[in-house]
Amino acid sequence: MKLLAALRIAVVSMLVLTSVLLHAATAPGTALLNQAEMRYFDPLTEQVVVVRSNISRVMVGESPAFEVDQGKTRQASAGQSVSIEHTLTNTGNVTDSYTLTLANLGGDAGDLQVLRVYRDINGNGIADPGEPAITEITSLPAGQTVNLVISGTVPAFLQTGDEIRLSLQGQSQLDSTLIDTALDRIVIGDGAALVLSKSSSQSCDLPQPEGAILDYQVSVTNVGNTAPVERMLQVSGQQEQGVLIEDSLPGNVSLMPAAINNIAPLQAQALVHFAGDGQDVWQRYDDWDGSGTVDRLGLLIPAYQIRNNQSGGFAFQVQINSGLTQGTMLFNRAFVDLQGDGLADVQSNRVCHRIAATLSPGITFQRPSNAVFQQNRAPVHSEDSDFVDAAIYPLLPEQSQRILLDGVYLRLTASQLNQVLADQDLSLIHI
Repeated sequence: MKLLAALRIAVVSMLVLTSVLLHAATAPGTALLNQAEMRYFDPLTEQVVVVRSNISRVMVGESPAFEVDQGKTRQASAGQSVSIEHTLTNTGNVTDSYTLTLANLGGDAGDLQVLRVYRDINGNGIADPGEPAITEITSLPAGQTVNLVISGTVPAFLQTGDEIRLSLQGQSQLDSTLIDTALDRIVIGDGAALVLSKSSSQSCDLPQPEGAILDYQVSVTNVGNTAPVERMLQVSGQQEQGVLIEDSLPGNVSLMPAAINNIAPLQAQALVHFAGDGQDVWQRYDDWDGSGTVDRLGLLIPAYQIRNNQSGGFAFQVQINSGLTQGTMLFNRAFVDLQGDGLADVQSNRVCHRIAATLSPGITFQRPSNAVFQQNRAPVHSEDSDFVDAAIYPLLPEQSQRILLDGVYLRLTASQLNQVLADQDLSLIHI
């Protein structure tokens, strides 16, 4: 069973890596060469024999493809302006243009008025002054994403419980049969309705070098007619309550010293959450000495400070780590978990950054080092010196008692798998 477990770890790891790299479509005209190779030890000649197959060659053709992100549900009040963020991503391997069709759907309680879709240039999920209303996206390169935002006004005559439905459709201009649609819902509610917005001063289109400093800004506004329900937390060992705005740090970054600033309102508390602590266990940011792994930032706002049309927010900085692999992206969004059940009740728009990394992702077969064999102990996974590359390795019987010493190990180099900071160095094994 131990050998089977090790093999399954290998299979799972390779499948995960493939799923990430599929989004980087190969350019048309690229020649794909493939050759199989087998190595074995010949006991008669006492040498390693290498046998290679013929070389196969496949030419990559043009393959247009794209996707619009999933539909959203928003709560709003009668007469309120509404913004709904979306993205359109060119997942094909060729530059394409897209026609956008935005429509109110029938069979609901009413239509959004002054309905438009805008190019969200700064990616903050809001139609800002100067951002253009558009009906098409032109010449989007393969692998690139465009931020969009739908804007409209809820009719004043709608009542609590009413619903508005609308659709945003994208259509490829290279292949008109390629269509993708996001279906959105706006529910007219009575009570608090929080709207989160997130932005960064760095664009996702411009790759950021390792070591660069990234700036994030988070804002929240209550567009409902009452204050939200407060949540109970343990903060630096004391019971505190309020409305908690959370932000899970992306993987492959480090929180900068004196990182949190522009806190509003003044009564709000900046908090940090450490990896491994309970969901409701936090520490005041001012008490943090810089040690420990911070995986989430928080802003605790008293409910009376975020009533109808009141706002709050904060800004923070992170530094991109070094030693990352090509294809690494940073994705980040803020959220509010009103019940503290681990499920986001409100989410901001997603902010992304591309990393200008130079290392290539890969999988390497390894074995324990000779020093580990001499000490007759199990290797420590976090110690690189306990492993060496294995050009050749034995296949052990299932009942072997030396699996940790004689087994085959995989070293996976792919920083793009660290989607959130809390997942770093975390292995999920299915047996």
